[in-house]
Amino acid sequence: MEVLLAARLDDLSRLFSDIALSLTSGAGTDLSVTSQSYLGSTIYPITFSLEPMDYTVVWPWFVGSLVGSWLLFRVRRLHPPLRLVGSFGLAVVAASALYLLFFGHLGYEGEAFSILYVRTNALVWLLAPLVMGTLSLTLPFTSVERLGFVSLCIACLLVLSSVRYAVFIWVLSEFGALFMPALYLFLGPLLDFVYLMSVFALFLAPLGRRLDRAGRGAVWAWL
Repeated sequence: MEVLLAARLDDLSRLFSDIALSLTSGAGTDLSVTSQSYLGSTIYPITFSLEPMDYTVVWPWFVGSLVGSWLLFRVRRLHPPLRLVGSFGLAVVAASALYLLFFGHLGYEGEAFSILYVRTNALVWLLAPLVMGTLSLTLPFTSVERLGFVSLCIACLLVLSSVRYAVFIWVLSEFGALFMPALYLFLGPLLDFVYLMSVFALFLAPLGRRLDRAGRGAVWAWL
């Protein structure tokens, strides 16, 4: 699987960008797919432009995010994880707004951000079979189950990362670079871990039932 992915990385990257481009066809007229060499293969990032944000727009976002972060942190009715993540997310937006007020841009244009995202995803695609395949060795999966598990992980990564890519492009094209750090932090590669662990959990339930029927339920009762 690892060798196959490395050999077909060009095609995967092209499919990834084509899906994202089709989903963002209404986001702007300056969207285009370019090519770039990476890890001995070719990747296809989508280039798009970011409109400069006026100070009259950045200031309200800075004040609103700062106040919203403080209010979310103080509200005790929300569950702590939701409250803390929301508060931290708004704090990141406030920090980005403050940086824009002083320097005028975040240092990344649309093309540079796109290249960074596509490169990161290509690296995740190559590492996922190795990591998830090794994880599957810790449990008594059959060869078919193990192959299906790794294949489903790759399929989820490809499809869902394409959708996220389209969301990134649309949000940044419509609202500007202010949300770039928050998007990459909360919806970037870190979110891939959630997908992979969700797929892993899906395979644990049928595995537990199969082991129970085989009389090994006491050993693997935690499944």
